[in-house]
Amino acid sequence: MSFPASAYLRTATSRAKSHVANKLVSMFLHDLSRKICTSLELSITDARYAEAVEAAFGGNCCYCCQPLEKDRTSVEHLEGMNRFRLGLHIPGNVILACKRCNGEKRRDDQLDQLTLGECG
Repeated sequence: MSFPASAYLRTATSRAKSHVANKLVSMFLHDLSRKICTSLELSITDARYAEAVEAAFGGNCCYCCQPLEKDRTSVEHLEGMNRFRLGLHIPGNVILACKRCNGEKRRDDQLDQLTLGECG
């Protein structure tokens, strides 16, 4: 049995194109996000936004409602920043989730609808 070199090369080429497309979309979305935050005069690093997130979720994961832990917390984009969902890095789309829930969501970025926990 010979090694299927052409199949591996096709896979690598298709992956490279996908990475480039994702990078370009990401750059565009970040630039658009910066412009929107400037016009809102509010960013996700603003203390007012952090207080609003904490008030809404009480220091819990937005999906499973379990307490967040310092080394097991992810910044979560409700609408993902990728070529499928086109979410933005702006207040209202950026919250906190545990790494487990964030990883579960990331497995399928093409979901039609995401479900927040009761605490959300």
